[in-house]
Amino acid sequence: MRWHVRRARGALALSAATCSGLAMTAFLATPAHAESLRGSTPWSVLLCKFSDQPQEPQPPSYFAGLLTDSGVGMGGVADYYADQSDGLINLAGSSVHGWYTESYTLAQDKTVDRGTRIQHCVDAATAAGYTVPSGNRVVTIVNTQVDTSRELTVQLVASTAGLPWRFEAVDREVSLHPGELTTVHFRVVNTLGRPVTAHASWNTAPAIAARYIQKQQCFCFTNQTFAAGETREMPVVFRVSRDVPRDIGTIALSYTFFEAPKAPA
Repeated sequence: MRWHVRRARGALALSAATCSGLAMTAFLATPAHAESLRGSTPWSVLLCKFSDQPQEPQPPSYFAGLLTDSGVGMGGVADYYADQSDGLINLAGSSVHGWYTESYTLAQDKTVDRGTRIQHCVDAATAAGYTVPSGNRVVTIVNTQVDTSRELTVQLVASTAGLPWRFEAVDREVSLHPGELTTVHFRVVNTLGRPVTAHASWNTAPAIAARYIQKQQCFCFTNQTFAAGETREMPVVFRVSRDVPRDIGTIALSYTFFEAPKAPA
């Protein structure tokens, strides 16, 4: 998931380009004066669908796992914020609502700016009876479509660098449509007789394919600590963007685990 942060009109706007075959934008309403985020940062996550697009790609519970503190320990956004802020920010109090039907078509939505798109979803939620609590950040997610006219093959590869672990892709290969949310699994066995904190890097072949891989949940987002002898199965939730070139039919998605540097004593 690619996050972009910008300040506009006394507010902090945060957007994530495309999520699970969906377009995802967050508007973080803040006071007129700048304040550092600390402690609980509740989000109201609003799921909206266009008047001519009735599909609901994922249930609200899926987004709760990704974007609220109910997903702690699952490699979602709550874990990302906790890791990047050294535990100073959490998503306690966040909730997911929808799906709400907007009074606009997908084509109409494409003709307006980002702020108006956000407002369309907020208005649909309000009309259905949900009012965003004062002080909550607002995340709006709308249901764009999957490109069913073509299919890709994604091959999963696992390796380690300097770690005598067993690390493997449980799902060796998957077929998917561009824009389609896909979940695959990897398995790690820490064969060492001591706890290990490790980090996973990733790459693709062809290399250009990396710009079209959009991950929503991944063990690669943060360091992972494994107890001596521990076996763990870990999901990766991702999609390949609809913008992926048509001449790319197969993508190799590789992960490599290496031991994280120890903090200075």
